[in-house]
Amino acid sequence: MNLKIAPQIDEENDLLLQIHDLRLPYDRSLLSCAVPQGLTLLYGESSMKRHAVVEALRSGRMNVWIYGKPINISTEEQKILLRLSVVDKDAPLVEHFTVIENILLPFRTLGIKDQQMMKDVKQGLEWFKLDRLRNKVVQYLTPDEKFTVALCRAVLTKNRYLIVHPEAALLEEVLTYARPLARLGVSVVVLTEILPENHEQYRVIPLC
Repeated sequence: MNLKIAPQIDEENDLLLQIHDLRLPYDRSLLSCAVPQGLTLLYGESSMKRHAVVEALRSGRMNVWIYGKPINISTEEQKILLRLSVVDKDAPLVEHFTVIENILLPFRTLGIKDQQMMKDVKQGLEWFKLDRLRNKVVQYLTPDEKFTVALCRAVLTKNRYLIVHPEAALLEEVLTYARPLARLGVSVVVLTEILPENHEQYRVIPLC
């Protein structure tokens, strides 16, 4: 895999992502887990719990911590600065923008010139097999293609943590991308309702 876009290891801040005391809706139960580096499958059959984790990370609740510091953020710019990406079926895409415009949008918002990103974007489009769709308007993509666009954009931010919540049918495909990313130094967490056949090869943390 020739996608040289992973972040440099920051030894000074190389701590675990911790999710703790997360009050879930309706049952008011608590979730507590520490997610180590590398590739982790955060496994839970309850969609409520999986979505609660994603929502907590996305909204910046004070009981989700990264690098031992509370996340209290609201903008995409702050998320990029904290080096945390969250991708699920609700990842925001601009429907009337093309694929490449959606991928470039957060970087343009931060004032990063397109020319600075084009080498990485080209690699990303090729790696995620999106090159043929680069000029297609997002509203005409399938749900799976939209998810892949959001995942490509998240990887290109070069964040230290990548949290992915795919549909069950996409799990194996997501894992084909997650494994090499983890080897490149990205801590990848895949929230899943099922386990792959070879799940013994993975670090699995149950959501209970």
